Amino acid sequence: MDVDVERVFGSESELDRICQIAQSNRSYTYSDFNLNINESAAVPLLQTCEDFECDCSKGVFLPVWGGNNDREYCFEISTGEAAGRSILYFVCLLYCFLGVAIIADRFMAAIEVITSQKRQVVTVIDGVEQKFTVLIWNETVANLTLMALGSSAPEILLSIIEIVGNNFEAGELGPATIVGSAAFNMFVIFAICVVVVPSSETRKIRELPVFFLTAATSIFAYVWLFIIVRGSSPDEIEVWEAVITFLFFPVLVIMAFLVDRKFFVSEWQRYRLNQRRVVVAESVRKGEAHFHKGDNIEEGDDSDVTILANDDKNDNVWHRKRKEDILMASAALKLQQTTQKGTDKATVRKFAAYQLVEDMPKSRAFYRVNAIRRLTGSRGVLPVRPRIDAHNIRGGSAEAEDEVPLSVGFVDVALSVLENAGNVSLKVRRDGNTQCKLQVHYYTEDKEAKAGEDYEAVEDGVLFFDVGETEKTISINIIDDDIFEETERFFVKLKDVVASSADSSDSPVATLRSGFTVALVTVLDDDHHGRFVFELDKYTVEETAGYCTVTVLREMGARGRISIPIATKPGTAKGQGDDYEDIDEIIYFEDGESRKDVKIRIIDDEEYEKDEEFYVLLGNPTEINAPPAPSGGPDPTAILGECCKTTVVIQECHEFKNDIDAVIQMATLRLKVGSNSWRDQFVDCFYVNGKPDWSQAESLDTRDNPSILDYALHFATFPWKLLFSLVPPTNILGGWACFVVAIAFIGLLTALIGDLASFFGCTAGLNPDVTAITFVALGTSLPDAFASKTAAVQDKYADGSLGNVTGSNSVNVFLGLGLAWLIASIYHAAKGSTFQVAGAESLGFSVVVFCIFALCCIAVLMARRFLPFIGAELGGPLKYKIITASFLVFLWVLYIILSSLVSYEHIDSF
Repeated sequence: MDVDVERVFGSESELDRICQIAQSNRSYTYSDFNLNINESAAVPLLQTCEDFECDCSKGVFLPVWGGNNDREYCFEISTGEAAGRSILYFVCLLYCFLGVAIIADRFMAAIEVITSQKRQVVTVIDGVEQKFTVLIWNETVANLTLMALGSSAPEILLSIIEIVGNNFEAGELGPATIVGSAAFNMFVIFAICVVVVPSSETRKIRELPVFFLTAATSIFAYVWLFIIVRGSSPDEIEVWEAVITFLFFPVLVIMAFLVDRKFFVSEWQRYRLNQRRVVVAESVRKGEAHFHKGDNIEEGDDSDVTILANDDKNDNVWHRKRKEDILMASAALKLQQTTQKGTDKATVRKFAAYQLVEDMPKSRAFYRVNAIRRLTGSRGVLPVRPRIDAHNIRGGSAEAEDEVPLSVGFVDVALSVLENAGNVSLKVRRDGNTQCKLQVHYYTEDKEAKAGEDYEAVEDGVLFFDVGETEKTISINIIDDDIFEETERFFVKLKDVVASSADSSDSPVATLRSGFTVALVTVLDDDHHGRFVFELDKYTVEETAGYCTVTVLREMGARGRISIPIATKPGTAKGQGDDYEDIDEIIYFEDGESRKDVKIRIIDDEEYEKDEEFYVLLGNPTEINAPPAPSGGPDPTAILGECCKTTVVIQECHEFKNDIDAVIQMATLRLKVGSNSWRDQFVDCFYVNGKPDWSQAESLDTRDNPSILDYALHFATFPWKLLFSLVPPTNILGGWACFVVAIAFIGLLTALIGDLASFFGCTAGLNPDVTAITFVALGTSLPDAFASKTAAVQDKYADGSLGNVTGSNSVNVFLGLGLAWLIASIYHAAKGSTFQVAGAESLGFSVVVFCIFALCCIAVLMARRFLPFIGAELGGPLKYKIITASFLVFLWVLYIILSSLVSYEHIDSF
């Protein structure tokens, strides 16, 4: 319809005033408008204002399409053209939602980098200074601050931008979007999480106090919102109300932190692996402990758990360290399970890392980023399961075993002999090729023993190996006398090995075997009973060795039969089957016997890092039917020497530790959601499912074969990906550069979404609050829905999928509306005016309905937890999943219907 505004109404501002009256008061009369024109000419136009209900004001960025002002736009387009424009606005709105999701990927990656930063803490434990690596950010604080800001940034920024863009006047889009998003999160996302868990599995909330706190504050936030909008000062927000609303945010963070730290409960938990390789937890309360049973734990199976009191002021350090230890142990278990697959080490590590990635606790940012990337045809963060190829099979027939090289060496490199034995025999063995002749030279060398006095020297002896011979013996004569002498030693050394072929072919190359070219011969006095010592004052053994062998030596004589006690004593390593098995026994030295080996069993508890020790002690020796020693020299009685106590150090297996290091490194790199360079960002945006993985073999791939939908999503979102590759990588300034630039992009897109949503609503004839609680809330919450779905399937507990939703709902009110309304109320107070809330009646009604339905939702979840035939919030039997999900979706649909009826004044508000 063509309208001569100045002729009929006098000015455009007058038309605005008249249409506002017509739309707000359906029972108007002609006299209400105080018009100076003929009633017959004005009434048709007033009827047009009422019927079309158009309020297409100029947006923050976008002008009104097709007219100089919103009223001309309303009157000049036909119904068909309005429908077409509505569809176009809706498509653009969806495309902007994809853009926000993609830039939110960068934003959440920056938050993940920021909140995962660590520092070293030094603490004193049992008088020993120890260093631990801990996270700078507490997980609960991170979830309620940066993580909540990241997942709710569009809703929060929309509220702020709408107020600033409207000259600090309230709009309906921002508040209604926050309430609508909360409803979608609470009802639809919870329903999705219940259904996606397999029927054979369940997921329970682990930190129930934290969930109750966030759920209670979520409902309280909207109760408070109703109080300030419809109660204390109806339809307006005063400064004190805005201040209190905003201050609830830091109060929530502090309360959640205290609950997470168990500040209100005198209880502390310690996690470890028991002997059955099950991760268990014990609770300690005022010095008394009770044991939380884990899977496959039987009654009385808690004997291996050490009870520790909750008196350590550095409890947070201990808690972090134990959580890391459990992670390492879990990786070790997965590695042991996959080593039976008969594959090579690299493939075994991949399987272990893949399993570890699935089992590791993941942050909210991780699931959000993974969901967004999958939603936009990019490479996800979660890896695909490794595949076993033919070349990965270990021990295939095509692989020839390496030939043993031809070498010669002593069988034993340390021997003892009594001085009256006459001679000592040393065996020499060759390994490798036996189809050739070989000769090796040997000679003796003094240590304490003197050639010609204690043994007969050999200056250049020769051993000959014929074809097929593998072992030869060197014999050295020992000289006996009746004079008491200390224990004396001499060397026998090999040199100059030469091999010759048995036929005319080339002679093979022979070498002396490393570590076996020198033998030490100890000559013991045979006139006294001896002195007993350990061979070494310290033994080091890997925990996977099974046994540690300690050697007791008999020096300064070997006459008679002697008994001597030997026992273990705990140190940092504990006995009774924890780290080793205790011994307390008596060993016997027969006449002429000079050494005794004692085996101590070492328990392999698969600890990643271990450096524990215990002690082995000798008691006083006792002579048993020992013949009298000749007179002269020192006292012939058997005695203990200086080294009668030795230390056994248990260390982790280096090969095992290297495997764990490789597994954890692969898993950690795959869980990384950040980027290292602009180049990687630009290259990655050009590929479907991300760029190919050109790294070394020992890495996990997150790229699977792309589907047609992946290609379509990739090409549709490519302009956004290319644009947002300009955002700084997360490794610059610890992620803060990416954080600032990404939130600026989100703000710009949010303003654009606000314009498009307003134009779509007014063109399609939808009220702004209805548009907000449906289309806008759905668009901003979809990434959260995908993230919670993945978390529900992947996590062992329901905290990541449910708890984060309730936390973000309260943050939206306290931070989103609190900050925006604080700014606006201060602005109006400075001007002497009041800050009016647009659509306060429908907003208040929507909030009340949400609070009632939210209580029903939480009651249903708690009922599922405590009902014996379900036993958890998520998952369980199929019929109960369907009933629960259907009820929650019904609550959401009913919420939309009731809120819409109030908005269109079909039913009255409170």
